[in-house]
Amino acid sequence: MTADALEKIAALKRRYEETLNERLQAIRDAARRGLAEPDAQGECAQLLHKLTGSAGTFGFAPLSKAAGALERAIAAGRPWPDIVAAIDRLAPEMTLETLPAIESAADKAPQPRGSGVSLARILLISDDSDLSDGLAGQLHEVGYDLRVIPGIENGTDDFTPDVVLFDGNPTSNAMIELRDALARRYRPTPPVALIADRSDTLARLSAVQGGAVAYFTKPVRPTEVVETLSRHFPHIEEEPIRALLIEDDMDLVALYRAALSAQGLVVEHALAPEAVIAAMHELHPDIVVMDLFLPTCMGTELAQVIRQHAIFASIPILFLSTESNIDRQIEARRFGADDFLTKPVTPAQLASAIISRAERYRQLRRLMQRDSLTGLLNHGTVWARIDAAATEAARRDAPLSLAVIDIDRFKLVNDTFGHQFGDVVLKSLAQMLLRRLRRSDIVGRVGGEEFVVVMPNTGVEDAQRRVDGLRQSFTQIQHRFEDDDITASFSSGVAILRPGEAPADLYKRADEALYAAKHAGRNQVKLAG
Repeated sequence: MTADALEKIAALKRRYEETLNERLQAIRDAARRGLAEPDAQGECAQLLHKLTGSAGTFGFAPLSKAAGALERAIAAGRPWPDIVAAIDRLAPEMTLETLPAIESAADKAPQPRGSGVSLARILLISDDSDLSDGLAGQLHEVGYDLRVIPGIENGTDDFTPDVVLFDGNPTSNAMIELRDALARRYRPTPPVALIADRSDTLARLSAVQGGAVAYFTKPVRPTEVVETLSRHFPHIEEEPIRALLIEDDMDLVALYRAALSAQGLVVEHALAPEAVIAAMHELHPDIVVMDLFLPTCMGTELAQVIRQHAIFASIPILFLSTESNIDRQIEARRFGADDFLTKPVTPAQLASAIISRAERYRQLRRLMQRDSLTGLLNHGTVWARIDAAATEAARRDAPLSLAVIDIDRFKLVNDTFGHQFGDVVLKSLAQMLLRRLRRSDIVGRVGGEEFVVVMPNTGVEDAQRRVDGLRQSFTQIQHRFEDDDITASFSSGVAILRPGEAPADLYKRADEALYAAKHAGRNQVKLAG
């Protein structure tokens, strides 16, 4: 964990400690009011519930245990004067654990397999200007950032690569020297792929023995680089894990947010039920983490509401609560929970639980929702996303644009160069769409050479401009076939959702605009009428 993250956690802990006496006084006041006002007893129980979770998390373990015992005593119907007397004794039991204990626990949390960095930064070590110029232009069109240096000694601190491409001698000694130099400069050490003139088995074996994870022979095809990197390093192509936190204790929210963000997760917070559903549509979380007891409803009730939306039916829901009753926990799972963590929960425990469940969800989702060739959303999934996006756009009175993209003369490409080459062209376009479009955009393959892009919060003219920029970039990508470089193009139709319009009609109008672009000469973008 970085020093900045540790300082944030330390600051949050200090702030909590500063407000702890005020929290305890609020509990005492509610307890004393409860002697005459039964409603205040419920308020006192709720304050104790929050203290049970937050005190343990911030290092006040004895206080957390005492608050939890008092909460259970209230639930069991113990005489209220006894409750008040016990609450008055809470303060002497406080023990502040030291910050290093939190630091060591946080350091044990597993690092997410995808620290929030997309595969955008490639360092090419080469003094071959033809090689570097060719790769730089092509990879930029796809959405990569390529930095070129003649030697590792020329590296700069302002560019930390995800992958290093080394144009050099395929010997194990050369590779080991490079790896040592990279280890001295970068933490963690980036993986290395080798570019070499030789393609014989001994050269490849020597490179592997030196630690190379991929091997390219000259002349290097940018499309081969993209495909190989996505195959060898799927973990650094992953977007950061996205978690939605539903919790009413804002001190816990701040602590969890700081600790989880330091682990590379994207964490958003919501509380009101209507805000939760809106945040789900906006964030598309990989996991929902919520308290079992919320101010306006039970967590199990909100989980059922979430499950009523088909698009969220399989998202894992992790409950946090001081509830230790096994029957209650089983009931929570019956109403939509995937797992249950009992407060107090340290940031390290929460990170471990979130990462493992979110990664498993992503793996299953990828198998069910992705096209096996391109990695884009498949036909059924993209239509479900279009329906959900249209519903959300109508609810928020926000613009929603849809583009249908079709590769020009693709049948001729297949007939001339073969289906294997056609697959390369399809994957090149898919990679470019994935990297150049926003995370909130929906990208899918709906037919052989037909793709669809849905752009929320985007007017039709802006959508046309963006798709046309993609079109221009795609025409610059060179696909090598034997000794020739082949380029391809696409045509597109763009439409914007009209008030009350069905998604199928939106798609039909965009598809009609696509055919207008085809009939007008191809390689262009047309707006629907």
